[in-house]
Amino acid sequence: MVLALKIQGHDDILNFPFLDRPKRESVIRSLELLYLLGALGKDGKPTKLGGQMNVLPLTPEMGKVLLSSTTGESPCVAEVIDIIACMSASSASSNAIFLTPDAGKREETAENRKHFASAYGDHITLLQAFREYLSILKGAVHGEGAKDWCRRWGINRRIMKQVLVTLELQTSPNCQEIQKQLISYCQRNNISVVPAERPDKDAILKAFLSGYIMNTAVLQMDGSYRTCFSHHVCPYI
Repeated sequence: MVLALKIQGHDDILNFPFLDRPKRESVIRSLELLYLLGALGKDGKPTKLGGQMNVLPLTPEMGKVLLSSTTGESPCVAEVIDIIACMSASSASSNAIFLTPDAGKREETAENRKHFASAYGDHITLLQAFREYLSILKGAVHGEGAKDWCRRWGINRRIMKQVLVTLELQTSPNCQEIQKQLISYCQRNNISVVPAERPDKDAILKAFLSGYIMNTAVLQMDGSYRTCFSHHVCPYI
């Protein structure tokens, strides 16, 4: 909302007559985030990047991630769109494609999840689970193979269906609309959305890091982490 107001020419956001006025601290944090993401310049005016982020149906952080994935030596647009879709398919959790195990099956579920786990972190784990689901689905008859596969690995099949757009399955309107808009944006700007045979995991993580810079932390001598911007100390991450 703050970026949209800036794009519309409202410079004094702190004194903007909101119908439901947010806390001053929240507005200041939003302005600081937009500046760190490059959406606002030193003069407080929207940048070209900010204008590009504003047309995307994403949070500023996710918008920066997508735009970062289009640049560099190894673009990873298709992979980032898949991960964003997995994270957006449910408001309950960014890892909603995985079923929450019953109390008696937590160890079994944790062991099964290692099948997809990546040392690169949760984002790559989501991508690997989704890509394997697609490969299973293509060879399934009436989705039965996919159903058994989801049951075996503890995957939420309903959420997986919501992620899909191009396959002939019932999909979630919200997630479908987001993916369609992202793909449409890329096509209008001549950005290739072709999945790589071997995704560049480093490039994917760099794209997400560019958008979630506020979440970065530095390992301390005592084994704890100190966040780079709020300097909050976390016992572990």
